[in-house]
Amino acid sequence: MTRSLRTVRRTASMLAAVAVPVVVATSLGVGSAEATPWRFGPLYRGEFSGEGAEYLCNKALALEKAYRAVVIEPCTYDAAEGVWYRVVFAPDTLGFGSSS
Repeated sequence: MTRSLRTVRRTASMLAAVAVPVVVATSLGVGSAEATPWRFGPLYRGEFSGEGAEYLCNKALALEKAYRAVVIEPCTYDAAEGVWYRVVFAPDTLGFGSSS
C-alpha cells in the first residue's frame, strides 16, 4: 500500500508542476503583446522569427519529441508578435530547448 501511495503522490506533484505554469501562461494570453519566450523548470515556450521561422520551429519540435518531451502546444503562429512558437514540457532535458 505504501508503494501505491508514493506513486499517487509522485503523479500529483508532477501534475501540479505542469499545471501551475500552464495556467499562468494561458492567463497571460497567447496573442498578447507581452508574449515572449519563457521557462518554468522543464516547461518552456520557444520562439522563432524571421525567414524560415516555421521550418526551424518544426525542426526543433521534432528534436524535442525525439528526446521524449511532451508537446503541450505545437508550432503555432502568433500574428500579434509575428513569431512561431511552441510550448513543451521536457522533464528529462532540463537544459535543452531554449531557442530564444
